[in-house]
Amino acid sequence: MKIRKLGYLLLIVPIMGLATNSWDRVELEERGFVITMAIDAAQPDEDSPADRIKLAMTLPGPRAVAEQEDDGVAIYAEQGQTIAQVKENICRKMSESLYFGHAKVLIFGEEILADGDLLARVLEDIAANSEINSKCIVLATGDPIEDILAAKPHGQNLVGLHISKYYEAIGGNGAGGVGKMDLEMLRDALNRDNSAIIPKISLCEDEEGLIFGGGAILADFELVRFAEDEELAGLLWFRRGGGEIRTICTNDEYISLKIVSHRGKFNFLEENGKLICIAEVKISGSIENYLTMPIDGLDEAFADSISGEILEIFGIMRDEGGIDGFALRERLRKRHHGLYTRHNAACDNDWADIYQNMEIRPVVNVKIVN
Repeated sequence: MKIRKLGYLLLIVPIMGLATNSWDRVELEERGFVITMAIDAAQPDEDSPADRIKLAMTLPGPRAVAEQEDDGVAIYAEQGQTIAQVKENICRKMSESLYFGHAKVLIFGEEILADGDLLARVLEDIAANSEINSKCIVLATGDPIEDILAAKPHGQNLVGLHISKYYEAIGGNGAGGVGKMDLEMLRDALNRDNSAIIPKISLCEDEEGLIFGGGAILADFELVRFAEDEELAGLLWFRRGGGEIRTICTNDEYISLKIVSHRGKFNFLEENGKLICIAEVKISGSIENYLTMPIDGLDEAFADSISGEILEIFGIMRDEGGIDGFALRERLRKRHHGLYTRHNAACDNDWADIYQNMEIRPVVNVKIVN
């Protein structure tokens, strides 16, 4: 009897396994795995005047009702009032359920970045969606979001995979001053001081390739403007990274310095009642090109150039948008509480006034190792 029961059991287990595999296969075939998402403000529509957002996305594999389809990649774009509503509308068209858990990239369009209330609402919707990973890479663009998703950089059809590989190839930090940003970092920056600088992605002139560079400056949850890499270069010195190249022209000769390592920190002091922020940066680098001139004095020349980058980024953040992009308020409060309390009382607890009148003093030390 026991042998017969064992035989039944051995027969049932493989059948259960086959059934499970069948259900898994059906689930895979009936679910749309979103790789890249892009969100912008909705375009005016007489039939749906209440629509607020446009959500575009790419999915691998052929889809019969996609807005665009090319080489096995489908692009959907739909408008609605919330992300959940747009998702439902697309699911009805596809006859599939969408899954955001594999989404690698989220791109924000220019119009939604210019509408602070709408951006805040969308970020709340995203936070409420448990499928969307907080480590999803965030980018901003001034180009139409559908055109960004339809690009084929280096022949790669899935833009999200291309962007993910780009950040892996350059060490995960991003090139230029802005660096890499994810959803969690964006929410933290906006919750801390209502401001952020989101890395920018743009179409090449041929509309096939993509360019990483520059950033979208947000203050009070709204877009101030897009800035170029050269303007944002000073951000680099206060985040992790390396391998950057800085080039200066001295005595009619162009000289490139490859950054081997760098470390930036902030300190505070008071002189004659004026609050001063010391932006201290220590850099080690190697000269990357043939020199026809002595190396003496090049360290100071590079230090002067990098000091200018630091002052420029402070000018952009502080003077154009009132952005405390380096969290100086928190640094001052935690590390120099006496200074913070004294100046806070003198300005009636108005940090914006303290920040605007604070002197920024770069102190840059460059060591050329070769």
